[in-house]
Amino acid sequence: MPIWSEVLALSLVAYAMGLALGLLIWGRGGPPKE
Repeated sequence: MPIWSEVLALSLVAYAMGLALGLLIWGRGGPPKE
């Protein structure tokens, strides 16, 4: 079972990092447009 907790923790960290990166890009250059 410890493997599942590791997977969950890694997915949460990856999601948080992706969210932070998206907010950083959004705040710096606005929403991505063509």
